[in-house]
Amino acid sequence: KQWYQRRVRGIHSLFVARQPQVKDGPRKMSPDFMTFGVPTRPSTPVYDLLENRYQDRWIRAQREAEQVQREQEKQARRFVNSGSVHHTRTSLLRREKVSTANPNQPRLWHMAKWGR
Repeated sequence: KQWYQRRVRGIHSLFVARQPQVKDGPRKMSPDFMTFGVPTRPSTPVYDLLENRYQDRWIRAQREAEQVQREQEKQARRFVNSGSVHHTRTSLLRREKVSTANPNQPRLWHMAKWGR
């Protein structure tokens, strides 16, 4: 037991000067945009903040969005028939009789009493 205790105290003694551990190879340098392997945030554009450029961009984007919406409403108003009913394909087919007869083919024979 004593030999083990001496060995442990020799290794973990605070009074014994330790030799510095040497790592293999030179230190690897990180690129400028990395800090400890983590990419750094881009710097805040202070000039844009002071000049209210973000507000100007937002207002310009809002105006453009409103203009696009107005154009879409104008397009929608063009297709509305000034208050009249919008006809669907079914309603148009109901109003007009569509001829299915082909002029190149002869007509089918019908009895005279059903000619009309």
